[in-house]
Parts: sequence; C-alpha cells; structure tokens
Amino acid sequence: MKRLLLVCIVAWFTFTSSMAQLVKEAQYLFPSFQAGLVYYKSGQVYNAQINFSLVTNKFVFIDTTDHDVIKEFAEPDNIGAVKIGERLFVADRYGSGEEVLKNENPRILVRYKGKLHDRGQKAAYGGRSLTSSIESVSSIQQGGTMYQLEGDDRWVIQGIEKRYKVEKDKKMKEFVNEKQFLKIFSKKKETLQEYIQTNNVDFDNIEQVMALCQYADALE
Repeated sequence: MKRLLLVCIVAWFTFTSSMAQLVKEAQYLFPSFQAGLVYYKSGQVYNAQINFSLVTNKFVFIDTTDHDVIKEFAEPDNIGAVKIGERLFVADRYGSGEEVLKNENPRILVRYKGKLHDRGQKAAYGGRSLTSSIESVSSIQQGGTMYQLEGDDRWVIQGIEKRYKVEKDKKMKEFVNEKQFLKIFSKKKETLQEYIQTNNVDFDNIEQVMALCQYADALE
C-alpha cells in the first residue's frame, strides 16, 4: 500500500512538472525565445531573445540587463519590423505585428491572436480542469513588463486565431474564413469554391491558405 502511494505521489509530481512546462510554453507563439532582430525606422538594429505573447498579442524579449525579466519593447511605434529566428514580422505601432508569409505575387500576411477565456474551474487537490485544446497561462502585462501571476489569477488560452491579408488590386484585403476569402475574389468564386472543396482547405492551416491565395492570384 505504501509502495502504491509512493508511486502515485511520484506520478503526480511528474505530471504537475510537465504541466507547468506546458503552461509556460502555451503563453507564446514560439515554444522558446528565439534569437531575433528588431529593425527600427531610424535604421538601428537591436539584438535580443524574442517571442510573441499570446496573452497580450505583443512582441516580448528577455532583458538580460534586468535579471532576465520578460518585457515588451518601449516606443513600439518606432519599430518597423521584427525578425524571430528566420520569420519576419511587420510591426505596428501597438507593439504587435503581422508575419510576412509571402512578400509578392501575391503578398500574404498573417496576424496571430491568442483566444483568451475565463480560467477553468478548480479540480481536486487544487488543480484545474483542462482539455487537450485549452492551456492555462499565468502571466499578465503591466507597464510594459510581463509578470507571473500567483494563486487563482490565471488566464486560459484556447487556440490561436489567424487573420490573413492577401494583396488584391494593389490593396491588402483581410479574411479569416472561406466566406470572406471568396468575397475578395468574387469573380472567380465558383472555381475557388471547387478548389477549396477538392483540396479540403483548412483556414487554420497556413500552408494550405498560402497555396489557395497563390492559386487565386494565378486566376486573375
């Protein structure tokens, strides 16, 4: 009996340790902070370990000069672009931005946004009930700095919303689903509907959306 109890305790601590790591990673677009570059409109370039917060939907970096505190960039309206690893983002004045999926023929962008919900209900032994598609996170932004939350103050992220933009008639048109996409390319609606059905296009799948955009552009 004692042996069984010990095994259960070890299993519980192993589970909570793994869940804690999952919780930490769920806050960000990338599984870990990446070597990145911040391109300022003035021409300056700043090196940092960067990620994208799905809690605040803003770029964040590790400030190695301040005890590795995770912070947002000051004066984001002065930033033109952010490169995280090999992926390039066009920055906006709010500290967020859009990833450049394709730069031309046609230009395609995507904006990521964490789907935040109220925290889950408490489960036994102080835990929380989670499903495979919902991850708890425990940080919040205040004054440009990310802070870890204590106790019950926890958010829940349920997936990532993707908002796309595709270049059409020299303008960037936004869409999130089939209906909005077909409205942009209304003259080729029937042909594109057939392509979407034949290829089972999932608008949550970036590669499939890129292929669809290129196909639509080739029809023009």
